[in-house]
Amino acid sequence: MVSGNCFERVGYLESRQLSEDIVKNANAGLSEACVAIERATAMRDVAIASAFNALAAHKPDLATALTANMGGSHKAARWMSSHQRAFDGKCAYQILAEGDEDRVWEQMERLLETRTA
Repeated sequence: MVSGNCFERVGYLESRQLSEDIVKNANAGLSEACVAIERATAMRDVAIASAFNALAAHKPDLATALTANMGGSHKAARWMSSHQRAFDGKCAYQILAEGDEDRVWEQMERLLETRTA
């Protein structure tokens, strides 16, 4: 089980390096900043997909239900990584890391109820 905020550790060094590169190259123009943002976005997308693959390996029932009910694995992966008010500003992965899988199932069910109402 992962402890703490998993997103604080994922790519921390890479994101710090990107920030330093942008500051150092402030005079280089906006195109370099755009490249850095695109690189960071691509890294985030890889992290989101990898996290969902890990979820599918460790909690296949939850991953399957999310994929079926969210409209595909891409949407399910995004939902899992999005910070949500229902989770006190945390993402679903953080709730799972805290050991509260039932809370994730309950929130998914609430979302389904609101969609079908």
